Amino acid sequence: VQPSLLYDNEVLLHLSYSYRKVKNVKKAIDLAEKIRARDPKHFRNLSHLTECYRLIGAKERAEKILAKMATLDPNHPQVAKLKTLLGS
Repeated sequence: VQPSLLYDNEVLLHLSYSYRKVKNVKKAIDLAEKIRARDPKHFRNLSHLTECYRLIGAKERAEKILAKMATLDPNHPQVAKLKTLLGS
């Protein structure tokens, strides 16, 4: 991934976090999905996206992204935490 894209992704991720914090989860998801399209292995974004989908009740979608996270780093504490939250 190009360095400028990495920076852009981080800015978009922070903006997406902000949208989630102010309860505009759909906008947060839109931005996080853009990051995912550019960098499908961006772990923090995948974690954020899983949480956003959980918040809107899209459990199946959240579990699919969580499964991707588990393939990237199965022992990461965030994977276990999200599995618990989703009841997986």
